[in-house]
Amino acid sequence: MTTRKCAKCNSKFEVRRRYPNQLYCSMKCKTRVQSKSYYDKHKDKKAFKLKAKANFDQWRKKNREHFNDLCREKTKLWARKKRAERKAQGLCVYCGNEILNKKASKYHCISCLDKHRIMNRAWKARKLKEQKNQ
Repeated sequence: MTTRKCAKCNSKFEVRRRYPNQLYCSMKCKTRVQSKSYYDKHKDKKAFKLKAKANFDQWRKKNREHFNDLCREKTKLWARKKRAERKAQGLCVYCGNEILNKKASKYHCISCLDKHRIMNRAWKARKLKEQKNQ
């Protein structure tokens, strides 16, 4: 038996007697190459794009929570990165505006401070109302 390198993963394998022209070490490698070539061949066609979009939309409807979790995680990472950049530049971490009064807050402009104070007051009022109703 002869040995060859796989055309996909470059691992060595023994050629089977029945298939002397064998190029891939396994069906997994062969399938990957075929699906990639199929995608490359059809990716610019409108019908292929519509079908791919429809399939994704169907998957997203079926797996709504998983999709939402993925989106939330990406947004959280993006927001953390953005806040760190703004903090390093000395800008407000929420809106990116210049901080005029550094005595009032180190990382927030006055308008963002006011918004957050108002939101916190409303949140506390809601919590108190819920506790009284229970």
